[in-house]
Amino acid sequence: MFCIQFKVIIIYNILQRKELFKIKNSNKKQLAGILGIIFGGILFIFLITVFNNNTLLNKDYHMSLYGKHNVYLNIYNGMNKFLDERILSEEELAKRSVFSYAKKSLTEEVVRYNVNNFTDGLFKYFDGEKDSLPDIYLKLDSKETEENVDLTEIESLEDIFENMISTDKISFEQALNYIDGEKINDNIEKAKSGYKIFNNIPKSVVVYLIIILLLVVFLLKYLDKFIYFIKISLIPLSMLSFLFALIIYIFSNDFIMEFIMTSSTIEQLDSDFIFEYFSEILYDYRIFCIKIGALSLCLFITLTLLNKFTKLNKIKISPIELIKYEKLKAVFLSLVVAILIIIGLVISILNLNNFIN
Repeated sequence: MFCIQFKVIIIYNILQRKELFKIKNSNKKQLAGILGIIFGGILFIFLITVFNNNTLLNKDYHMSLYGKHNVYLNIYNGMNKFLDERILSEEELAKRSVFSYAKKSLTEEVVRYNVNNFTDGLFKYFDGEKDSLPDIYLKLDSKETEENVDLTEIESLEDIFENMISTDKISFEQALNYIDGEKINDNIEKAKSGYKIFNNIPKSVVVYLIIILLLVVFLLKYLDKFIYFIKISLIPLSMLSFLFALIIYIFSNDFIMEFIMTSSTIEQLDSDFIFEYFSEILYDYRIFCIKIGALSLCLFITLTLLNKFTKLNKIKISPIELIKYEKLKAVFLSLVVAILIIIGLVISILNLNNFIN
């Protein structure tokens, strides 16, 4: 945050040197249009990544979907099938003993606890709050025992089995070794990298948004060009939002099926349940984009009508000096426009849960 403030202050001080940025009036409208297009595109990236970080990359969002899509029951049934198959097919006695013991301990309550605990631990792992993924508990009362054993240091299958019986838990890394879970581990590490990237995008993008706004205020100078800039910025924002929603609508089913085919590591899980789960996530994305597009379009129409009936775009005054302007009508109308824009952006960014529900 300090770095962002420092960059903005430097840009602000540079822009204060007006002699460096004298632009002919005939070129200001073109500049407003170019900056508006860039601003609208960057604003779309900002909004979609903020939404992404509050849905797909948010623990509470997934928790809300678990009950709706019977995640616990589907995982319980899938694990039962998986353990039955591994008990019958596993030739190594130590591994077969682990699967048999896990099968006896498996209940819906144990699955529910482990899914919730793993989800919480996974996002803490992504955030860097934890260095490893959470242990898997085979009995609910085992989580209350003293955790003074580093399960990841136990290497032999026999020792792992003995420790699992005595503590009724096993580290996630050891569990992956039992099910040949290199693919799962690779996917988790890729997800962690993606999580960090997407979490940092809004912080970086907001710097460029502020820089463009400063350029508009100091270079365009007059309110009519500023309003034109806002109108132009709403066009790419609306178009990109509707386009993204359309792409999701057309290709969502193919994308989910491809994801199931390439990323599903436990074949015993019901593919219909996975399909419905990710369909709802993509549906939320689509609805969010449609609302952003519709909101941008409404703001564009509102500004156009205000310009037509109030001649707001004819006011030759700097947005900075607007508070000194004597015509209160112009000030009032400008405030209305600003409030509409601010309300729209606040609804889009902060009230994401309303879009999801």
